[in-house]
Amino acid sequence: MHTKEGYIRNSIVALIIMLVMGTSLVITAWGKDALNEPVSRQIQLLTLDKDTNAYAQPSDTSEVLRVIKAGTAVAAVGEEGDYTVIVFQDHDEYIKTSDITQDAIASSESSAKESAAEVDEELNKFKKEDISYIESLERQRIKSRNALIWKTVIIVLVACIIAVSIIMGINKNKVTKEEK
Repeated sequence: MHTKEGYIRNSIVALIIMLVMGTSLVITAWGKDALNEPVSRQIQLLTLDKDTNAYAQPSDTSEVLRVIKAGTAVAAVGEEGDYTVIVFQDHDEYIKTSDITQDAIASSESSAKESAAEVDEELNKFKKEDISYIESLERQRIKSRNALIWKTVIIVLVACIIAVSIIMGINKNKVTKEEK
C-alpha cells in the first residue's frame, strides 16, 4: 500500500534529522568502482573534536589536502594502519586515527542510538499519516462509487416511469378508440 516516493521521503527526512542533530550514523552505500563493478562501503559519520589534517595518502609525509575544523562531521569508511579513511567530494582522504577521540566515537555511537529511536518515532508518525491518508482515499473512492450507483438507479427509475407513462398513454388511447 505504501509508495516508493513515501519511503524515499521518509528516508530523506530521517537523514536530515540526523545530520541537523549532529549525530553519528552508520550506513551502507552502494555504487560502482572504476571498473564499473558493484561495491559497497559502510560509512560512519563522526564529528571531530579538534582541527585535523586530511592527507592524500596514509602517511605524515603525504600532501595535506585540507585542514578539517573541529565540529565538522566526516564520513569514515575504514582504516588503513594508523589512519582513518574518510570520503570528501568522492575522494578518499586520510586522517590520523589518534585525532579521533574515543569520546567522539562513543558519543557518536550513543547519539546514533538516541537518533535511531527518534527517527523510528518520526517514521512511525509518517507511517500513521500514510495509513490515514490511504484510508481517506479509500473512503472517497467508496463514496464516489456509491454516488455513481445511486445516479444509475435514479436514471433507470426515471426511464421506467417515463416508459410506464408512455405505455399507459398508448393503452388509454386504445381503450378510448375502442369505446367510440
